[in-house]
Amino acid sequence: KDSFPEIYAQSIPNDDLEESRSIPTTTLLLGLHPDECTEDILDAALEHNLSVAIIPCCLFSYLYPSRTIRRSSDGGDGKDEEVPVRDYNDFLQYLLDKDESLQLATLPFEGKNKVIYRKVEAV
Repeated sequence: KDSFPEIYAQSIPNDDLEESRSIPTTTLLLGLHPDECTEDILDAALEHNLSVAIIPCCLFSYLYPSRTIRRSSDGGDGKDEEVPVRDYNDFLQYLLDKDESLQLATLPFEGKNKVIYRKVEAV
C-alpha cells in the first residue's frame, strides 16, 4: 500500500507539494543514515511534536554551506563566533542545537554510531 491507513495517519501540509502527505501519529520519525534528508526528518519531528531518532552520517557540507554553529573564539575574550559546519562532530552539534529536548547517545557498534533522539510522551 502507498499510504498509512487513515486511522493511524495525520495529514501534514507541505507548501512545496500540491497534496499533503500522511505520517503516523503513534510512532516516531526514524532516520538511519538518512543522508541529505537528516535535517528534514529532525525539523519535521520538532515542528509536529513527534518523537524522533536519527543516526546522522554524511553531512554534505558542500550542499549546505550556510549551516553554522556557535563556538567560543580562540582569542580568549569569552566571545562566541559563528563557524561553518565542516565535520561530523560539528554536524551533530548543529542538529542538537535545534532544540533543548534533543539528546545524544552512542550505540554499541563501530562506525557512525551516534543517535540524536527525543521521546515525546503520548497525550
